[in-house]
Amino acid sequence: MNALQAKVKQSLREAHDDQDLYRIAEEMAGEAERQAVEVKALKERVFRAMKELSRSRSPHQEPEEMSVAQRELEAEAQQLKKKLMQKAWQGMLESRQTAELERTAQRMAEQLQAQADALKFKLQSGLLQAHRTGELRELRDELAVLAQNASQLDETAAAVARGDARISRSHPEPDDEAARASRTK
Repeated sequence: MNALQAKVKQSLREAHDDQDLYRIAEEMAGEAERQAVEVKALKERVFRAMKELSRSRSPHQEPEEMSVAQRELEAEAQQLKKKLMQKAWQGMLESRQTAELERTAQRMAEQLQAQADALKFKLQSGLLQAHRTGELRELRDELAVLAQNASQLDETAAAVARGDARISRSHPEPDDEAARASRTK
């Protein structure tokens, strides 16, 4: 029985789709039928032994004892079959839940990839449009001016850090430029 349980667990771990689950269910049903045949063979051996025993005792008790024993064995066989089917069903459900989670993760990955592709396309289109209209050159020029100003600010900051008293005002503050521009108007 333990070997059967191990086999069922291994099969359920390896199941990837509904076809695998149906195959496993069929295998479990086949195994239940094989065990039922074994139980039936055992039952027949028990009946023969009981029959021989009852013949040696008294011929009047044979049918009654056999029917009781037969009912008990049939009930046990039904319980065994029911347990096997329940375990197979539980395994299929667990496998289905795992497969469902994998499918959900796959769908989410596909959606994210589609969104990334759409964003990439929008960025490419926007950059191409900006290049065609000359906006990229303007941005490049503005960034070059900002980089030059940043390097000059670094030099000024280094001079202040060294303690140089003279700080050149070769580059007026933006507020100073705005004030001069308003005076000239």
